[in-house]
Amino acid sequence: MTQAVDGRVDRAFARAQANATNSVLATPQNVRLEFVLTKDQYLTGPHLASGMHQALPNVVSFPLGEQQFGLTGQKLTGSGIVLANLLRRRPAPPAEQARRKDPGVVKDQQVARLEDLWEVTERAVLKRSRGAVERHHARGVAFRERPLRDQFGRKRVVKFREKHSPAFYDEMPRFALWRLIFRGSISRACDRFLHVNSPSATITARGIERITSGHLWIYRADVADASGAAPGDVVRVLDRKKHFWGQALYSSKSQITLRMLTRESRPFDRTFLAERIRAAAAYRERVAEGAHAYRLVAGEGDLLPSLIIDRYAQCFVVQTLSQGMDRLKPIVVEILTEQFAPLSILERNDAAVRGLEGLPEQVGILAGEDIGEVVVEEGGVKFAYDLRRGQKTGGFLDQRENRAAARQYARGRLLDCFTYSGGFAIALADQCESVLGVEASGEALKLARRNQELNNLTNIEWLEANCFDFLKAADQEGRRFDMVVLDPPAFARQKSSRESALRGYKELNLRALKILNPGGYLVTCSCSFHVSEADLLETIASAALDAHRAVAVVERRTQSRDHPILLTVPETHYLKCLILRVL
Repeated sequence: MTQAVDGRVDRAFARAQANATNSVLATPQNVRLEFVLTKDQYLTGPHLASGMHQALPNVVSFPLGEQQFGLTGQKLTGSGIVLANLLRRRPAPPAEQARRKDPGVVKDQQVARLEDLWEVTERAVLKRSRGAVERHHARGVAFRERPLRDQFGRKRVVKFREKHSPAFYDEMPRFALWRLIFRGSISRACDRFLHVNSPSATITARGIERITSGHLWIYRADVADASGAAPGDVVRVLDRKKHFWGQALYSSKSQITLRMLTRESRPFDRTFLAERIRAAAAYRERVAEGAHAYRLVAGEGDLLPSLIIDRYAQCFVVQTLSQGMDRLKPIVVEILTEQFAPLSILERNDAAVRGLEGLPEQVGILAGEDIGEVVVEEGGVKFAYDLRRGQKTGGFLDQRENRAAARQYARGRLLDCFTYSGGFAIALADQCESVLGVEASGEALKLARRNQELNNLTNIEWLEANCFDFLKAADQEGRRFDMVVLDPPAFARQKSSRESALRGYKELNLRALKILNPGGYLVTCSCSFHVSEADLLETIASAALDAHRAVAVVERRTQSRDHPILLTVPETHYLKCLILRVL
């Protein structure tokens, strides 16, 4: 990029000097190409000077010389605007010399504008006249209108915005330090020239609608062209008119072709990614205070789509569920190591969704020690997590707050269906006389018994059985409980499965309501995105009518707060948890 910038400048001066007759144009060393910089952005090149940045407010300037554009040396942000300042003055045309009776040079300061932001030519030199008229923009930004004359005496009016303080102008009277306001969007004009080598994807009008609605996914049917992008690239998202809409992760396989990262034009580099992870960690310090196992990064909920990071004490488990995030995985590991100094970083990329991205399923150590089991305390109760073979990344962290909420209603005899590793059963056992945990997986029950031993609980009994069959048999046998917990796996992983899922939820809740004592509590959950809370409430209401039970809603809950719900991305709201009371 540096060579490209310098080459443009050299060619521009060569053309200007070749066309010059009685004009003396500044040498390349006398021209300053100036950018408005933000943090962690750099400039380089022999024609760039750093002194002009010193008076800029809220700008971080870096020494020039060996620095590169960005950390990767590929591109510079398009959020700035280019300025040119001529340090020499051109001779006045003969007609003007005669009119002014001044055979010397024009004493007024000169302003050089950049043709197409780069092409500096002799014809671009305009003479600034006296008598600026100050105008105020609607947003309070001061503008100035100055009538200009070109070398042929034609009048022009160009608007400039002040860039430096008046004191700065007084200190450097020979410079015309104004920012030229180009027609149209400044950021788009800069993007068009400063990101010419960046991969991009062109989206349709429907893709623009998804962005403006706040969603982070753009489907393949809404992408008009992405021929210049490689699998996993961070691409600039443009419309057909080349207007900039943001940056996204590109996937060549998935129906979700673009996952939006930001609407900003600053490079999505290591610094940007580290800031997002740091912000996610700061949020967890508030909502998961005192917890030792929680979700550190929740994908779209933290504006890092397809990236999952769960923390179990000093062990971190990472899932990169798209081509783009999989390419960023080494950087994610570096950032976690720098920010948290973890004991172990494990990848659990065995999720089936990776197959839709053309990615292999894999589990392995990314950094640190190979730790199979981690014991973490939650609300005074100890849980052992198998990070390599456990569900999701080891356990169901999204139910952490729901387990705590259910404790205040737990009493008497508790039935925990789909108990898996005994999450609800272990958390509520000390509040109940007896606990029965039912699970179809024998391997999961081994971990449940391990958790029971860790907490020295003697009132829990485990049963390996199909929960549907058990509930039906329990009703026929006349068994009764004071609390029933239903936390089944997702019944509707696809929209086409919604109707069958609703039938399954109705049967489960119908059987559970029949075996509850009067005054008993039902904690019922659904992690199926395609089944809404309204659907679940309607289904349970129908089940209550069939069971001839009056049911009141005590609490309507969702996933723990370390699994944020992005309002404009409904897919982030997947877990529904209802605490109901049988009257």
